[in-house]
Amino acid sequence: MRKWLVVLFLVGCIPIVPPKPLPDDMAGGCAEACANLALLKCPGHEGNPGEDGEFGTADDISCTDVCEEIESQPGGSMNPGCVANVESCDLVDRCVAEED
Repeated sequence: MRKWLVVLFLVGCIPIVPPKPLPDDMAGGCAEACANLALLKCPGHEGNPGEDGEFGTADDISCTDVCEEIESQPGGSMNPGCVANVESCDLVDRCVAEED
């Protein structure tokens, strides 16, 4: 019984780390969001490979152009102000989900 009390006490002392909060400063547009994605090497920073499916060809669409197209659609947003200020790739999905 004494062992279990010690174990429960130790388990109770382990801090629970809350998820990292999203940035408070939501300033920034598509260019800033894409620059941050590239800096962090997050998926999507290279944009869209176009119809041929390969990057480095004439039909590539930049990340900024993709973002601006999404932002121009009714009800569509990748929340560029948030994406421009995240500190890790795992927060990007949370930015987009927060916009919904």
